[in-house]
Amino acid sequence: MGWLRQRFVLATGLLLLLTLAAAGYVVREINLLARQRAELQLLDTTRALSQVVEGQLRQFESMLKALEGDEALQREDFAAFDRRARALLSGPDAWIVVGDRRGRQFVNTRLPAGGQLRTGYPPTKAFRALDRGRTHICDLTRGIVTPQILCVDVPVMGNGRAKYHLSVIFKPSFLQAIIDRQRIPRSRFATIIDSSGIVVWRSAAPERFVGGPATADLREALARSGEGVKESVSLEGIPTVASFSRSASGYSFVVAVPREQLVTYRGSLLRSGLAVAGLLVLLALALALFLGSRLSNAITSLSMAANRFAARGGAAFRPTGIPEVDAVGTALERAAGERDANEERLRDITNALPVLISYVDREQRFRFLNRTYEEWFGRTLEELLDRPLSEVMPPDMYRERQPWVERALAGETVHYESVFPHRDGPRDTTILHLPHIGADGTVLGMYALVQDITPLKRVEAELRASRDRFAAVLDAAPAAILIATDPSCETIEGNAAAYRMMRVERGTNLSKSSTLAPTFRVFDAEDRELAPHELPVQRAARGEESWMHEERVELADGRSIFLLGNAVPLRRHDGSVQGAVGAFIDITERKRAEQHQKLLVGELNHRVKNTLAIVQALAQQSFRDGRPVDACRAAFEARLAALAAAHSLLTRQSWEQTDLNRIVETSVQAALGSRAARVVMEGPAVSLRPQTAVSVAMAIHELCTNAVKYGALSNEVGHVRIRWSVAGEPPQLHLSWIEQGGPPVQEPVSRGFGSRMIERGLAAELGGVARLVFAPSGLRFELSAPLGEGQANA
Repeated sequence: MGWLRQRFVLATGLLLLLTLAAAGYVVREINLLARQRAELQLLDTTRALSQVVEGQLRQFESMLKALEGDEALQREDFAAFDRRARALLSGPDAWIVVGDRRGRQFVNTRLPAGGQLRTGYPPTKAFRALDRGRTHICDLTRGIVTPQILCVDVPVMGNGRAKYHLSVIFKPSFLQAIIDRQRIPRSRFATIIDSSGIVVWRSAAPERFVGGPATADLREALARSGEGVKESVSLEGIPTVASFSRSASGYSFVVAVPREQLVTYRGSLLRSGLAVAGLLVLLALALALFLGSRLSNAITSLSMAANRFAARGGAAFRPTGIPEVDAVGTALERAAGERDANEERLRDITNALPVLISYVDREQRFRFLNRTYEEWFGRTLEELLDRPLSEVMPPDMYRERQPWVERALAGETVHYESVFPHRDGPRDTTILHLPHIGADGTVLGMYALVQDITPLKRVEAELRASRDRFAAVLDAAPAAILIATDPSCETIEGNAAAYRMMRVERGTNLSKSSTLAPTFRVFDAEDRELAPHELPVQRAARGEESWMHEERVELADGRSIFLLGNAVPLRRHDGSVQGAVGAFIDITERKRAEQHQKLLVGELNHRVKNTLAIVQALAQQSFRDGRPVDACRAAFEARLAALAAAHSLLTRQSWEQTDLNRIVETSVQAALGSRAARVVMEGPAVSLRPQTAVSVAMAIHELCTNAVKYGALSNEVGHVRIRWSVAGEPPQLHLSWIEQGGPPVQEPVSRGFGSRMIERGLAAELGGVARLVFAPSGLRFELSAPLGEGQANA
């Protein structure tokens, strides 16, 4: 063999060895690249599955938050709310439930309307989140209607904490439809795991594994990192390569492929490479140049296919005629096609969602946008893609959002509300920024979701206006309205009239059943104090009705008011009592008027009897002395006139206490006429009881009559001085009648009716001493008597 041939053979052999080495390297690199791309494809599929399921959960959350402010739910009209809820969601796999922290259900759209709802376990864990106003997404748990359920809960707030949970309940099998839409190849299987590591759903053999724990290595991997790819062993014991991703809801998503498929694939490549190498050895001398050229072309084509697989674009793989290379190139082309198909499916999903979805890289450039952006901005996606946010958004809008974007690109999940531009005008939106964190913990970018909540804001405004109108109606009512929102009546609220009537600050708990009961007392019509459970609202909360119930309320300041009202129970759609409402009017003035009227009637009876007794005594005394009838009649009529004048004065005073000065002045004027000018009266203000006033008036009349007939007023120069004063403790009234300037006075042999009435009757009535002194210079009358309470210096 010549040198050239040897060199050629040597060169061919060396070239062959180099070619074999290059082929081995290429096979190795392609195999490694294929694995990397397969793992990346697995991870992309897992992320897509996570985003779609997360989107479904957020859709449930948005629907529940829209229902949260429903008027029927706020006033606890669960029958009306049930009808609306059924119109939204009542399928066999997903339904709406309203319940409380004790496990009781008030609405369940999976069951027939109006049916009996059972009580389950108290959802303590859910209410810990709901009491803080947060949405709660539960782990796999036992249900009342079905054995295994998942749920999305939002709070219905009341008194600063969650009063009810408003939930979408769905079976784990509900997730199968979402998995099916991802068109995951049959050679792979998807698993969804809750925050406690329990399998929620699995595309393969769900009946065996749902409800059981995920594999320990996957749970450990999820605890270390929220996303990644690792070799694992499936629940069936099959070695796999699994990608995993944990979402914001706490659910984790796993897509796995049997390791055997990847190993078989790599082994096939290796065997094909060795076969090619052997063939090259046999044909090296004859085909060295040809194979070199072919191999060069194949490597170039494979490189192009690898580049197309690594990034979109580039020419399609062209067969080289080398089966091994063509197999690798075809596999790369198929993988690129599957990736493109997956991306297209993901794009179709995002375009179908009624939200704006985008991906922004660390340089704040749009790398992905769904079609909704075209509708909102009125620009094509080509005009928006690869453009920085600062160029796409108006300056004011970008300055507002820049801090939120920077926080998300720093690794923080950001959620806020803002006004978003729209070609038809600004819209209210809720915006969520989710950081995209790589396997090494580096933030690669962020996902942005923008949802239009303008209709929700409008509904919320209408609900607020409706609540305000209802509150205004209650506050405008003149009656006190009390509302208990639970059968225990631990809390009772009132309208403005109720707080004014009870003289307490607005917002005070008006329930006597509370451990911090207000300091007022309630008495029934017999003035018996009522215990809290005997009160009308508390009785109504037990199902009783109270109509025209009258009670006296003793307030904290000691004052009392009288109330008349009704109380009826508040019932749920099933007839059970959930609270009570009472309406009460203040009848204090009416009660006082009734008491005053009763007092007046009694007083009238007493006074009529007294008056009749006085008239009878006047008649007896006026007609007993044997005087002529005309004289007796005149005296009797004069005395009746004096009595009538006293009664007229007391009537004008409503038969209350009367001033002594007015009694004396009225009696003197009635008895003397023009001669009254010769009577001088002086003394302080003194109030007398009605009966005492009548006796004093009659005595003054008798003194005036005597003065005109026999005393100081029987001539033209005489006069009378009437004085009174109050002194001592207890106070004593001292009254004197002094006549001067009349004819000389002599003491009569016998006393007439007038003298007897003055000295005996008046003294007996007043409980004092009355004395007539017949002095020659003129008659004097002296009266000393104690004054009752409230009569002195009135």
